Amino acid sequence: HNLANHADRDCEAAHKASEQALKRKIHETDQLAEDLSREIARIDDKIDNATRMLEELRHNYRAYNEPVAVAQTQLEWRQGLMPEQEAIQDQVHKGLKNQLRSHAADTTALSQKIRALEHALKKLEASKAKLLKNMAAKDAAKTIDKALFMYPHARTAWA
Repeated sequence: HNLANHADRDCEAAHKASEQALKRKIHETDQLAEDLSREIARIDDKIDNATRMLEELRHNYRAYNEPVAVAQTQLEWRQGLMPEQEAIQDQVHKGLKNQLRSHAADTTALSQKIRALEHALKKLEASKAKLLKNMAAKDAAKTIDKALFMYPHARTAWA
């Protein structure tokens, strides 16, 4: 009889200990899920900022291409009007060439910035996808843990 009471107390203590461990695990999973949510929100902000910056850079790139095309056309027209034997380049010609060089350098720099930002944006999207996958795993784990807590007989069925 004493052995049965001792076994009942041991079982009850083990049951309470497993409930406490399950509560702790549920709480820790909730904390991790909250941390993931905050990180996802932070990445979303970065994605929004990067997207705005990318739109601005693309707009600036298009804005630079228009004067380049005009200067290129003017230079071609001037060269087409000059007789071939005239190798003299006046100030206007030199100015147009300098303008083209300057705009070419600016558009190259903008193009490099656009590519770098597009790459960063892809990395942010990949990080967000990984975090969302992790969040789904945490939600699934939390659902299982809560079911085990609410239905203790299920613990023994899976054991």
